[in-house]
Amino acid sequence: MMHSFVQYHLPVAFSFSSGLKILETAIVNDELIVVTFSNSAQIVALNYDLEPVWTKEPEMAFGNYVYPRVTVRQDSSMFCTSDINHVKFYSVDGTLLASFPHEEWYSFLGSGCHFSGDVALFVTPSPGGDKLMLVSTVDFSVIQEYTLDGYQEYAYGFHATSAPDLVFMDLAAGQDDTRLFKIRIQPDGMELSELTACNDEIFGAFAPSGKEFVTAPHYGEGIKVFSFPGGMQLAEIMQKTLFEGRNEYPAANDDSLEYQVIYLNDDVLLTVTRFGRLLLIKRDEMLCFGELLLEGNQLTAYNMKGRAVQEGEEIEDYEGEVGAVKLLGEGRILVGYRDGSLRVYELLNKFL
Repeated sequence: MMHSFVQYHLPVAFSFSSGLKILETAIVNDELIVVTFSNSAQIVALNYDLEPVWTKEPEMAFGNYVYPRVTVRQDSSMFCTSDINHVKFYSVDGTLLASFPHEEWYSFLGSGCHFSGDVALFVTPSPGGDKLMLVSTVDFSVIQEYTLDGYQEYAYGFHATSAPDLVFMDLAAGQDDTRLFKIRIQPDGMELSELTACNDEIFGAFAPSGKEFVTAPHYGEGIKVFSFPGGMQLAEIMQKTLFEGRNEYPAANDDSLEYQVIYLNDDVLLTVTRFGRLLLIKRDEMLCFGELLLEGNQLTAYNMKGRAVQEGEEIEDYEGEVGAVKLLGEGRILVGYRDGSLRVYELLNKFL
């Protein structure tokens, strides 16, 4: 059964480029975005119009395909860097406050950091099992160490939830598996529980309501919606259903889901495909109803030899230029591009 499908053209509202390849963007609060770069220690903070607010360049170790991660506390008073062999805390003026050295992470692994009130969470590698650390950001004492069940197997990431005392931690082992844990932070420590229903799913984002979250597929499954805090599956759209009737970009290879899915609001999901398309899904029906066509996102057609298609040649595949996509406040999205630029687009009220 075919459903109505609309393509929405969005012009660029704001843009930023430094000439460096962007590694990661993090939305800190309602005013600040922090950007880090591949093979550069530079950290740039931007406002929501992508204007630079401040720049830092702390000492960070690179190598072995372990890329430093930077986390800024929500009140912007402190930031943390976690690299191949150190976790360091700095005041916003760049003063080093504390350092936690550890053995080097293996290739492609590592840990982010998460601030929650006056504590911080991060993971360090340890032969008896990697250590989840809960540290006070008042005096940087270790409140609790929790031994995890893997040693140098996972890359660790943290996600704030709609509950102040709950944090999500995702564990990714490349193509092997992914896991999701719920961490409850208490005055004297923390409790962990695994959301096994989310095994082999990639965390996407929380709904603005905070009552549910969405995941992208690790393999060839579909997009799934889970309740929060219970973690029960509520809804799903399989890849076959998502792409049913979608032939706007015919090619020998079919398009498929990538690893990104977010909420634009409580009623609309956005997912990025392997071709670089941005497809829209109605949350209540879990049906694809449209696509965002972003100014500056060129989908390039390739032939069997991996070269751009010339007139009359058969199209083997497509590739877009979109990297990470994030919701930026109400009615805006922040899009990273493979050329190293960032762009903000204002969404159309007609589908929100």
